[in-house]
Amino acid sequence: MLLRTQNDAASLVPTVRAATQQLDPGILVGVAPLESNLEVWRRGSRAIAGLSVVLSLLALIVASAGVYGVVSYVVSGRRREVAIRMALGAGAAGVGRLILTQTLRPVIVGLVLGIAAAALSSRELDRLLFGISRLDPLAFIMAPLVLLAVAIAAATVPTRRAAGIDPMLILRRE
Repeated sequence: MLLRTQNDAASLVPTVRAATQQLDPGILVGVAPLESNLEVWRRGSRAIAGLSVVLSLLALIVASAGVYGVVSYVVSGRRREVAIRMALGAGAAGVGRLILTQTLRPVIVGLVLGIAAAALSSRELDRLLFGISRLDPLAFIMAPLVLLAVAIAAATVPTRRAAGIDPMLILRRE
C-alpha cells in the first residue's frame, strides 16, 4: 500500500498503536515521519563536514606558511649568487628563471609525493565519506595549486628584490 500524503500516514497511527498494544501492552509507540528521524543523523554529518572544511583550510594555511618560509629563506640565501651572476652580465629575467626553476624542482617533487601519499591514505576515509569520492578532484587539484602558487611567490619576491639592488652593494656587504 502506497501512502501519498502525511494525512494517510497519520491515519495509520491509531491502527499501529492498537496492533502494538495487542502484542505487548507495555510497549509505547512513538510514530514520526522518517525525515524527522534522519535529521538527527544529517546534523551530525553536517557538523563533521563543517569541521573537516575548517581543519582542511587551517592545514592549507599552515602548509602555505611553511612552504613560503622555507622557499623564501632558501632563495634569500642565494642573494650573493644572484649578485655574482648579474655582475657577470646575466639579465634579471634570466637569473629569475634560473632561481625559480631550481627552487621549484623540489617543491614539485614534494607536491607529487604528497598527492600520491594522500591518494593512498584516502582509502581510510572511504567509509566516512558519503556522496563524494575519496579522490575528490577539487581537493587533489586546488591544494597543490595553492601551494605551488605560494612557492612561486616565495621564490619570485626575494629574487626580484636581489635583482633590483646593485650587485656591488650585495657583494661588498656579504
